[in-house]
Amino acid sequence: MNLKTLRQFLIACLLLLFGMNQAQQYAANNIPEHLKKDAYAVVRNEHDEVDFLAYNRVKKKSKIAVTVLNESGMKYSFLPIYYNKSTKINQFKATIYDANGQVLRALKKKDLKDTSAYDGFSLFIDTRLQYYDFSMNTYPFTIEYDYEVTYSNTINLPTWAPIDNYNVAVEKSSLTLNNHTSILIRKQELGFEFMKVEQNHSGNSWHYVVQNMAPINDEVLSPPLSEITARVYFSPNEFQLEGIKGKMENWKDFGKWYYENLIQDKYDLTEKDKQIAVNLVDGVEDPVEKVRILYEYMQSKTRYVNVSIGIGGWEPFSANYVSSKSYGDCKALSNYMISLLKAVGIEGFYTVVNANKSRKVHMKDDFTSLQGNHVIVNVPMEDETLWLECTSQQTA
Repeated sequence: MNLKTLRQFLIACLLLLFGMNQAQQYAANNIPEHLKKDAYAVVRNEHDEVDFLAYNRVKKKSKIAVTVLNESGMKYSFLPIYYNKSTKINQFKATIYDANGQVLRALKKKDLKDTSAYDGFSLFIDTRLQYYDFSMNTYPFTIEYDYEVTYSNTINLPTWAPIDNYNVAVEKSSLTLNNHTSILIRKQELGFEFMKVEQNHSGNSWHYVVQNMAPINDEVLSPPLSEITARVYFSPNEFQLEGIKGKMENWKDFGKWYYENLIQDKYDLTEKDKQIAVNLVDGVEDPVEKVRILYEYMQSKTRYVNVSIGIGGWEPFSANYVSSKSYGDCKALSNYMISLLKAVGIEGFYTVVNANKSRKVHMKDDFTSLQGNHVIVNVPMEDETLWLECTSQQTA
């Protein structure tokens, strides 16, 4: 056997061994039975590596393989990757394996869909998403994703949540965070009492691993998974949000930054609009009744429309804009309501909360970070506190 033939033979052997190893790795029969019970899908292996490169640059490399056990688990096989001017997709590929762990096909560029991240109620959103479009009618199967994303919005670093769905088991999930700067990154570790977490902190790197986690069955009134599973949250003391640099070592500093950069100049009702508010409550002495009158006026005048462009996901439209257009999202309508109250000498506060139709989700008040998904208005009265939901034109 000459040298060339020997080299080809060795390469063929290595490829064969590699293929056998991959088949062994993702064969569905290798999943322990206690992980299959009540599971729709099983995360075989997931690893995120996050590099904090500067206050305005973060890179995340991810690889995740999910075995779908039945039709109910099909939704866990799709992985949308969101992007916009502040989030760039550097790499995105996927491979499908059969029940024995053998490669069925590597998904191609023609399988990749690129579409607007339209949510069904927003007028315009500048975020788009990519995902692989495929169908399967034989279970189980495994899909493996490998992707890399770069972010210039760094106010929230990626969270490690090894169990992020009910009825999904986890063979292995891990995260590594590397801080390449002198900026302090705060972390909050929660729920470690619910599962065994291996962790290692060396220099400016943190590493977390969980293995062999059985699925949690979804039941009526089940609590949020964030309250009964391990989570690690990260937040840098210096960050960028849509080109605006900020600091948030504590809530006072972050609140000051948020107010000065996102809200302060938005209470800009015209003198005409201020006079309308004053006339509406003319002769009314009870401050609660004044709030009720202005609240009903706001509801009758406006409608909910969401426009999320750039920093618009966090920054409200001005009160003057809402008054002239008669529409806005929860942030804009709440800001408009506060402006009406200010016109008659009543103080209201822009209040960020977590809104969830099925479960109560708490704010992490001991961990300064950008949180919440909804805005309402707080109006402190002498004997009570009023809370105004400004989104709906029918429901208080």
